[in-house]
Amino acid sequence: MIKLSNIKPNPNNPRVIKDEKYKLLVKSLREFPEMMAFRPIVVDENWVSLGGNQRLKALQEIYGKEGDIPDEWVSMADNWSEDRKQEFVFKDNISFGEWDLGMLNKWKKFDLAQWGLDLQKKIKEMTEDEFQQTFNNIKNNDALYPIVPKFDEKHEVFIIVSDSEVDANFLREKLAMNKMRSYKRGKVSKSNIIHIKDVITALNGKSSNPES
Repeated sequence: MIKLSNIKPNPNNPRVIKDEKYKLLVKSLREFPEMMAFRPIVVDENWVSLGGNQRLKALQEIYGKEGDIPDEWVSMADNWSEDRKQEFVFKDNISFGEWDLGMLNKWKKFDLAQWGLDLQKKIKEMTEDEFQQTFNNIKNNDALYPIVPKFDEKHEVFIIVSDSEVDANFLREKLAMNKMRSYKRGKVSKSNIIHIKDVITALNGKSSNPES
């Protein structure tokens, strides 16, 4: 076992993590600590963290600063030059890839937001060409709510177009869609999908119950 107090955070690490993302990291390590063995904290010969500063901070919150962690959660890089160390610190904190939003449909059974993925932010950062390419790559069979029903599904789809976030929020409020239970995923959250029965309920001036 290794004492967390033996590992020193790297003061020159350029990567920071905001409060909400940090909370998700702590939650992730509480629920799935085994992944540390496959993505260990990397330290140099002085036990200064070269990779995993934020994981170190999260582990200290979980186990205490004097807590013990398994040996395999730490990997020693004790034969690197200073330039090599700095190169590793930088490259370890760079994200070289991008999310394939169409492929993420295959992960729809998971709550990706709880894993730290902000899809709305990713979509806003996309250029028009990138969005169009991603949209064109999404097949109806992969869609979370297919416009064309599958063989064993009997439903029609009505589309309301909103040109502004203000109008979209107005519609969600009027139709009580800020806390809707998804008809497929079963989760309660802000939604763009509503069942016709809930529309009828809203139009009749009654409150919609997400638990129903």
